[in-house]
Amino acid sequence: ELIPKGGNDLSARRRLQHQLEIRELSHCKELLRKFETVSKVFDATQATLDNLSSTVESASARVGAAREAAGSLVERATKLETQKAQIERKSAIVTQLLKQFQLEEHHSRALGSSQVDAAMLDAIERVNAIRAHCHVLLESYQKVGLDMIEDLSKRQERAYRVLFHWIQDQVPQCAERSEGVPFNS
Repeated sequence: ELIPKGGNDLSARRRLQHQLEIRELSHCKELLRKFETVSKVFDATQATLDNLSSTVESASARVGAAREAAGSLVERATKLETQKAQIERKSAIVTQLLKQFQLEEHHSRALGSSQVDAAMLDAIERVNAIRAHCHVLLESYQKVGLDMIEDLSKRQERAYRVLFHWIQDQVPQCAERSEGVPFNS
């Protein structure tokens, strides 16, 4: 079939070439037909890869945004923890200062009272203790220390006045009871 009829002349060779081209074309068409399904699979695979690539890029962008958000949240949480620790330290210092430099309510009531009793004497003792420690405040917080000393001095002076008048009333009575002799002022 591939051997040219009529010898090896130019027309025979052309016919042979034409036959070979037709056969090659037929093989190529057959090959294309058979590879058409493979080509469709490759096209579908390419589309899937393109979708996968865009999905990966989107996920990567979301992960990056989440990392940034988490990083800023962690940074903010760290700052807040540091601030909380500072506030707790300051609160402990203030609590200690108040315990050391503030009169309790029952002391304030006793100092404001006109009655001389153990509560008043205890309050005067507390004022003296606070005043003795006020030099600590004066070293660092002069205004606060001076204000506290002034307030305590006023309270102490009032308590001493009440105590003085009470003693003036009590001494003559005690002297009369113990000696039976009137006390001359």
